[in-house]
Amino acid sequence: MHGSGTRFSAGDMSSLAATFASNTHQLSVLEFINTEAAYTQYLRTLNDSVFVEDFRSLAGQTFGTKSSFSRPLVTTFSQLLDWWAALLRLHEDLDVELQQLCVHDLQAPKPSLLPNSQQNLLIALIKRAPYFKAYAEYCRLHPIALEVVKEERARCRHFNNLVSRFETNKDGNVLTLNDYLIKPVQRICKYPLLLRELKRQSEKLGRVNDANLEKAIKIVEEAVEAVNASAHVREETDELISIQANLRPRKFINLFLNLVRTHRKLNLRFDAKVLRIVPSKKRDNDPNSKQASSKTTERLTPVSHMEAETLHVIVLTDLLLFTRRVVKPITLFRRSEKIRFHIAEIVSLRNGSLSSIIPPHIETKGFVKASTLLFKSMSGD
Repeated sequence: MHGSGTRFSAGDMSSLAATFASNTHQLSVLEFINTEAAYTQYLRTLNDSVFVEDFRSLAGQTFGTKSSFSRPLVTTFSQLLDWWAALLRLHEDLDVELQQLCVHDLQAPKPSLLPNSQQNLLIALIKRAPYFKAYAEYCRLHPIALEVVKEERARCRHFNNLVSRFETNKDGNVLTLNDYLIKPVQRICKYPLLLRELKRQSEKLGRVNDANLEKAIKIVEEAVEAVNASAHVREETDELISIQANLRPRKFINLFLNLVRTHRKLNLRFDAKVLRIVPSKKRDNDPNSKQASSKTTERLTPVSHMEAETLHVIVLTDLLLFTRRVVKPITLFRRSEKIRFHIAEIVSLRNGSLSSIIPPHIETKGFVKASTLLFKSMSGD
C-alpha cells in the first residue's frame, strides 16, 4: 500500500491489460451482432408496413388492376422494394444464426457471448457471400428511385399522402422514407469497418492470421467494390441517356437509333473541325505529256463543304457520331434554352465503315462506302 492508493505488480498490470483487451474484443463482436439485429429490424419495419402493402395495391400489383401511379414509379420503386425484400430474407436468416450461435440473450442487460462466437459469426457471413451481390443492384436503383419518388410526390397528391402517413405514424418510427431507403447503402459500407475493428482487437489478443476473418473482410470489400462499380455504370448509362434525349435524327431515318446498350460506353466527346471528302478517279492523259497514258490516279474531293465545319464528335465503344450542335432559344412554350445534336453521320468502329442503314448528311453526293474522314482538332493537335 502507498498512502490511500494501491500498488499493482507487473503481473497484475499484465492481467488487467489482458482482461481489458478481451472485454474490448467481446464488445466488437457484440457491436456487429447488435447492429445486425437493429438493421434487420429496419428492413422488417418497412417491408411489413401498411405503406408497402397499400403501394403495391394501388400500383395494381396485388390484384392486377390499373395503377394509380406513374409508370416510372411503379417500375423503379417496385424493383427497389423487391430488392429490399431480398435483403430482408438474407439478413433475417443471418440474424437468427448469429443469435443462436454467438450470444446467450441479446435482449439481456449484459448479454454474454458463447464460445467460438467470433468464428461462428465469420462462418455465417462467409456462407452468405453470393447473396451480398444484391447490394449492387439495390444501390444502383437507389438514387434513381429517390428521384422518381420525389417527382411523384410533387405530381401525385395520393402518393404524397401515402408517404406522409407512413412517416408520421408509429410504423415509420419517426424516420422519413428516405431515411429507411438509405439504410442498406450505409450498412454495406459499414461491414468493412466492423470487421477491420474486429481484426484489430483480435490481434491485440495475439490472434493473427485468422483465415476466416481475412476471407470475410475480402467478401465485404468485394461487395462494396461491386456497389461502386454499379454506381459508375449507372453514371455512364445516365450520360448515354442524356445524349440520347438530345440527339435528333436526319429526316427520321435514325428515329429508332438507341444508344443505350449494355456493351456500349461513352469514351470521349469533343468539338472538331471536320471535312468530308471522297476519293475520285482521274485519268492521266495530258496531251502535253511526252508519254501520255491512260493511268488513273486517286484524288480526294470534298463532297459537302469546301471548308471544314465545326461538328460535335461523340466517341462510343462501337460508334463514332458526328453531330451538329443546334441551340433552341427560349420561347413561349420553351422555358429554358435547349441544346440539340443533329446527326450528321455515324461511323461503325467495329469495321471502320459507314453505317449502311444510316445515310450520311451530304447535300451534293450520295452514300459512298469508300469515303475518308480527316480530323483536325480545333486546338491544332
